[in-house]
Order: sequence, then C-alpha cells, then structure tokens
Amino acid sequence: MRGVGVQTHPRRRQRPRGAAAVAPASPQDAQTPGTVVVAPRDGLHPDYAEALTAAADRFTALGWRVLTEDFAPPEDVIDGYMMMLLHEGARLYADEPGSSVELCTEPVQEMLRAGHGVTDALYRDARRTVARYRDGLLARLDPGTLLLGVVCPGPPHPSRAATAVTAGGPRPFVQAVIPWTLPQSIAGLPAVAVPAGRDRDGMPIGLQLSGAPGRDGTVLAAAALLGGRAA
Repeated sequence: MRGVGVQTHPRRRQRPRGAAAVAPASPQDAQTPGTVVVAPRDGLHPDYAEALTAAADRFTALGWRVLTEDFAPPEDVIDGYMMMLLHEGARLYADEPGSSVELCTEPVQEMLRAGHGVTDALYRDARRTVARYRDGLLARLDPGTLLLGVVCPGPPHPSRAATAVTAGGPRPFVQAVIPWTLPQSIAGLPAVAVPAGRDRDGMPIGLQLSGAPGRDGTVLAAAALLGGRAA
C-alpha cells in the first residue's frame, strides 16, 4: 500500500522465528464495514480537525458506524508512564557497561537525572497505574472497533524547534504527541499513520488508525481506504 506508513506496538514477548511482523490484510477486511471511534477535535489545529472530519465522513460514506468519543483519555496515566520511562532510562544507563551520560544531549541528561529521583516504590505504583489503564482500554476495545485520531495535533512551528502548533497555541512536540500515541504504546495496539492531505502551509497531515491486538489486517485494510483517497 503506497502512501500508508505502518507502525505496530507489540506486547513484550518474543516473536517466533520466521513469523510475520504484522498480519496480512485480506480483501474481506476492507469490504466489511465495522465501527470507527473518532477522537474529539478539541485542541486540534483547524486544518487537522478538518482532515479528521473528512476521514470520518469517508468511513460513514463507506457504510461504517462512526462514533465520536474520547475513548481512552490518557491524562490520568501520562504521569505514571513518564515515571516508568524516567526510572527505566536512568537504570539502563547506570547498568550499561561503559556508558557515558556526558555524551547525551542536555535534555536527555536532564531526564536521566530526574529518573534517579524515582524510587522503586514510585516505580511499582506507576507500573500498577499503567497496567490498570491498559487493562481498561483492552476491555473496552472490541475486535471489530477501530480508533481514529491524529499522530500530532498540529504542524511543526515555523521558528521554534521541537514545537507543534495546536489550537491552544505552541506546545512542545513531545507533550503534543504523547496524548495521541500513548494508548497504542501502552496497550500494544497495531497502529497505522495515514497521509491526509496538507495544511494551508503545504505541510503534510498524518492521521492514525489503531485497533485491538492481533487485528493488524483490519487496521491495514481500513487505512488503505483512507490512504487511497489521499493519494
């Protein structure tokens, strides 16, 4: 499928030797409409909100059931996820023979220093928080349901490095992206980035489709519907 970028977030388990990285999409996957849950447009750059609406309309026209819902708001789990990230990063560098934190950029060094302040007890609490979020999300995500959102809520800022332009103004890129991609990472959901045209300044817009674990074929086939439209 030209024009469709694929990214999967597998669970932490070893893939059998010779197994495919993603399940193949079948024609039936593309021909059988299911349910698409579209994320709210709140906070999106206007051009990104318009692209998301157009994609939802495309699914409606193809006979899919389209709902708008904040299906898995990650706000309550972001702090726990970041605490895990900082703790594990700091321990990784501390345990890696011959590693030198001084070779890292200053922002990375700052994160590693912060990670040393995360105690084992805080880390265990964070893991429990993330696990509860993951289990709740998977319990709600029916195998026939797809999630539709954006990869980033706005385009890169023309003059500020690592900053995205959103409806609420400029935001650091990491802070802008995490709420939209964290659920997929935590729950091990197959996810696909689909091109959805360009904004008013000619910058490409990326939408994201994701689905239940193991539903790679459904996600890819649905992404092909949008990718073909955007080509």
